[in-house]
Amino acid sequence: MMTAALKQGRLVALLMLGALAMVSPHAWAGGGLPAHASGQAQAHVFIPVVHESEQFNLDDLQIGLGYVGSGPYIDGKGERRNGLHASLSIVVDDKPSLFQQPDVHKGEVISVGNYRITIVDISTNGRGSVAFEVKTKKRRSSHMGGRAQ
Repeated sequence: MMTAALKQGRLVALLMLGALAMVSPHAWAGGGLPAHASGQAQAHVFIPVVHESEQFNLDDLQIGLGYVGSGPYIDGKGERRNGLHASLSIVVDDKPSLFQQPDVHKGEVISVGNYRITIVDISTNGRGSVAFEVKTKKRRSSHMGGRAQ
């Protein structure tokens, strides 16, 4: 028989795991699939919705949402603003110099590594959330087109 303290400990552990959970498939716009233009050379576009304490992962990119709120903040350009904003943590694997923790507003665009991130919406309904568009930039081919020697 489980004691009350053990039950409470399990509940706390489950809540902590839930807070660290990654974005679930139903959070993707368009039924869980990435939207992308046709053709091999086109960049891919992803439109996830991330809630506070969740993280979106795409290849080597991670975007975590820490806080959604209203009030004064400093935007990515260093300008003082007042209003609804979200605090993100943006990481690109093996590239610590690209790490960012910007406070963002709706419509803001952030470029990091091979990605362009546009903040589509910020919501404070229930648990705070951010919808953003992630476009992967076209990668240049490293193939030189010549014969190997």
